Amino acid sequence: MKHGLLLVLWILTVLAAMVCLICDYVISEELEWSLIVTLSLLVFGLVSTVILRANHLLRSSLLGITIIILPFLYLLSILLREGLVFSLGGSIAVVSCLFLWGAYGVHSRYPMQKYRMLSNILLLTIPLVFSIMYSCMYFLDHFTVDLHSSMYHLLAMVLLSVVFWFIDFAKSKTV
Repeated sequence: MKHGLLLVLWILTVLAAMVCLICDYVISEELEWSLIVTLSLLVFGLVSTVILRANHLLRSSLLGITIIILPFLYLLSILLREGLVFSLGGSIAVVSCLFLWGAYGVHSRYPMQKYRMLSNILLLTIPLVFSIMYSCMYFLDHFTVDLHSSMYHLLAMVLLSVVFWFIDFAKSKTV
């Protein structure tokens, strides 16, 4: 079943890429936007292949995305002739992948304790958001940090985390 689905997926992906390449060439007599679409379809096909062949769906999906995201952003930055796509996008992608792997680790550690899991994942969003803001400040000259918004996020995540921790604690005492 999965093999047939994978074959259909790749056939449709290749057909979509061919249609885009043909349309782009016929319209402009060169390949412009269709290369971006083709690259994106290739990444979609590769990640989908990893997912469909996976024994552990979540872990394999994360692994596939983690491996493919930086080469994708690099090639995209070349096609767009915009280095910021790789530099800023890459730094955000790395931090986001670290967050996702951390969330996966929390999920693996507390699979039955949903409130404790949620509490810990909410705490993981704090370094994620601040890392993304730092990346934006580093790579974008015109980016400014809204200190009030940042402090609101920090306070909200800590408070929600504490609330979910107490809910988990109360549930564990009643079992």
